[in-house]
Amino acid sequence: MNPAPTYAKLIDVINPEFSDILVDLVKRKGIKSNYSTNLNCREYKLPNVFTGSMSKEDVRIISHLHDIVEPIQALANQMFINTAMSKIRTHAGFWLMDYSEGGTFGNHVDFSTDDDGYSTAALATFTVSLNDTKEFEGGEVYLSGKELPRQYLDGFLWDGWTYHEVKPVTKGKRYVLVVHFTGFVKE
Repeated sequence: MNPAPTYAKLIDVINPEFSDILVDLVKRKGIKSNYSTNLNCREYKLPNVFTGSMSKEDVRIISHLHDIVEPIQALANQMFINTAMSKIRTHAGFWLMDYSEGGTFGNHVDFSTDDDGYSTAALATFTVSLNDTKEFEGGEVYLSGKELPRQYLDGFLWDGWTYHEVKPVTKGKRYVLVVHFTGFVKE
């Protein structure tokens, strides 16, 4: 595991109008998270690939999200070349998260090969704050014990071996986009 994480802060990753669309989507279609360490959270997952069962709305949103994350995937390949990662090839989809009061995500890493139906073997993780921090209290994100400064529409990118957690939301709701990048590890 990575005790001294390398991460990048990306400014104004998405525009407010698209953020509103994503927040509305998780409000309408989100379901209770199945992760035992992800309390008081609803999530909506948009897949990586287009399938015949997707709505036109989801296809439009996924297309726009791909445009956003492709350059971030290239950045992750440059940033994390000295980790156990060999190469990021794609991502495992897009998660829209809705943390209610008490919503938290316990300390964990995203690179896991557990066969639990939820693990992603993520080589890197990217998150974007979808609502203004004035709309909620708590919900701080920590990477290896260090609090990340949060701003509306800004994102963070870190490697999959870094422990991170979301502290409990104490007031309001926190909305976030999460992308897990997958690929190959070094032998």
